[in-house]
Amino acid sequence: MSINDFVVMVKDVADALASIGSPIDDDDLVAFTLNGLREDEKWKPFITSVYVRESVPKFDDLMSLMIT
Repeated sequence: MSINDFVVMVKDVADALASIGSPIDDDDLVAFTLNGLREDEKWKPFITSVYVRESVPKFDDLMSLMIT
């Protein structure tokens, strides 16, 4: 699965949950997304760089970082 496909899947799940009245908090969505990337060894440096920031980025910012 490409990173674009993964991001779309995460966003679709979040949107579906929000549509039934169970939105995911942005911090939880970021954590869920990063946990999903852990299976791929090449993403570990990226995940570490996100967690060592002073503040965790918003999900939309994280998506941009992942795609670039």
